[in-house]
Amino acid sequence: MNRANLEQINELMTDIFHAFKSLPDEAKEFLLQELSESLRTRNNSSVYTLHTFKGIHHKALELGLTVHGSSILEIGPGKPLGTAIFWNYAGARKYTAIDKFTEVNQDDVWLRRFRSLLDHNIFNPFGIDIDTLIRQENETLKLDCKHIQLIQDDLATHDFESETFDFIYSNAVLEHMCDLEVMFRRLHEILAPGGLMFHSIDLREHASERPVADKNTSIEFYKFSIDEWNLRYPPGSDSYINRLRVSDYRGLFEEAGFTIITEDITQTMPLTPEVYKEIHPNFHHYALSDLQATGVQFVLKKAN
Repeated sequence: MNRANLEQINELMTDIFHAFKSLPDEAKEFLLQELSESLRTRNNSSVYTLHTFKGIHHKALELGLTVHGSSILEIGPGKPLGTAIFWNYAGARKYTAIDKFTEVNQDDVWLRRFRSLLDHNIFNPFGIDIDTLIRQENETLKLDCKHIQLIQDDLATHDFESETFDFIYSNAVLEHMCDLEVMFRRLHEILAPGGLMFHSIDLREHASERPVADKNTSIEFYKFSIDEWNLRYPPGSDSYINRLRVSDYRGLFEEAGFTIITEDITQTMPLTPEVYKEIHPNFHHYALSDLQATGVQFVLKKAN
């Protein structure tokens, strides 16, 4: 956000604040609650980031992970800086994020958004002070690298040490990756013995540059051959979707040496056997149930 935009926002906020002050207290609180609910569903907002973190954190605890003292790796976090702060507040020893395409925002405007959430948080069992994690130096933010590491690089080639992480997770990221055989072997290498992984995978057509009327029911991307699709969206590009199905991921995880603890289909679309007449023969070997699944969550473990 440039300075001119920030000045415009500050002017607008002044007008809004004066109008807000004139409202009854009950109306003020109701408006704030409605705004918070709106932010919860808007990707990359601070409230959305907190809501997403809470879901992953709850899952980690449910799986038996001792978060306190653990080393956490998130694959493909996108922009929000707040996730790193939230994991540290939850007691993690260190949070690391790696994203090939997106640099995590590290500026004062972003930090203020997450600081406001934490200022309203009455729970801080480990006495974390945000200013010890992230401090302002002139025009930049400096991270405490012992507790937060934000990396813009390729996971497959980054020089992580073996058996570094206790918990590795991703949310709607793996479907955009190529060379997953290499990637999963690398994840197996850097996960600590007994470590856990959680991956939520979106199997719909999304985030490519193609307009899709309804991504929840679209089968359009099945109609392209592998060669045609890779020509349009080269593997490794930021608009690539690998179009793998649940059975593919299951096999790749097992080949890499992971034990699958749970495999939960989270979303499906209604398809009949007639779909095989519409899609490319490259996909005819999939069972109908494999084509119907549009979302899946895997929980995996590395044997001791």
